[in-house]
Amino acid sequence: MKREDLPSLAEGDFVFCRKEDVGIYFRSKIGTVDLENKTLHLHYYHMSQEEDLSFEEAEQRLLKFSKSNEIRLFNDKKLGMKSGNIRPKLEKLETTGKPYHPNDKANDDDDDDADDYEKVTNFEKDKQGKSDEASGKRKREESSLGSDNTQTLDSSQTSKESTSLKLPQFIRQELYKDFVQVRSEKKLHKLNKDQTVALIVEGYLKELEEQEVPDTEYDICKCVMDGVVNYFDNYCENFLLYPEEEAQFDEEQRKRKSKKGGSRNHDEDDTVPASTIYGLHHLLRLFTILPKLLSRMPEGMSLRQSTQSLIYQKLEGFFGYLELFMQNVQ
Repeated sequence: MKREDLPSLAEGDFVFCRKEDVGIYFRSKIGTVDLENKTLHLHYYHMSQEEDLSFEEAEQRLLKFSKSNEIRLFNDKKLGMKSGNIRPKLEKLETTGKPYHPNDKANDDDDDDADDYEKVTNFEKDKQGKSDEASGKRKREESSLGSDNTQTLDSSQTSKESTSLKLPQFIRQELYKDFVQVRSEKKLHKLNKDQTVALIVEGYLKELEEQEVPDTEYDICKCVMDGVVNYFDNYCENFLLYPEEEAQFDEEQRKRKSKKGGSRNHDEDDTVPASTIYGLHHLLRLFTILPKLLSRMPEGMSLRQSTQSLIYQKLEGFFGYLELFMQNVQ
């Protein structure tokens, strides 16, 4: 930040500040600005830490709080905010309070976007090993994506075709913000019954109808979107929720069942579809593991590469719809 801009900072202003012991930028809030002594006091927004900076230090370490700088920090690995770097650094600060060093992660310099972003949005909680530790109550059920070493979702066992779903930049950015909000800021997403996954997909299919796309094209898109909803309903509880969200999920289940006439009238396995509870952010998480889900077909079945490519092609059209949807709801 330019030296001449520093005196204009006031209490409550947001900036990006580079934390020296970690080497990455964090959203920070200005506490006080002492023009006489040319110092300022700031709070790191994602952690309970504060710091005093001289104007000279601030000139070197502060960036204006703007959308362009946010995107720049997120995409520039040298600044430490590249998706492949941010998770291990944040998690080490959260769990140990100690700074992260590059040697802690052998593949820190991997430039593959798909693998990079997987490190930020790895919702396979059996691999994280954090679900039970964080919530103290929910035990992972065994599944085809679970503890069987022959069927784990390690990227080394995933074919090149299964990792070819490239997420647009706006989705990657939204997933990063989602991660910070839930894991670092401990703020859960509000559940909007008018913007659920089911309604988002329904709106997309309705738009295709209004565009009068050929019947064959529409049928293919509907088949793909029905599959997306089905995967979401089946994998949301165990694979798409952060530990902080599990209590919210259980509470929402109780509320929905109660409205239907009392939970006693329902079987224990009568779960309310997650697609009628959660919205956009949880849907975006699904796309980070969807290629691996598609690669784990039931025994005796396989998904042709041409079919998988067709699915990804239709999802690209859906991503375009989601971008417009985000612009309209924000």
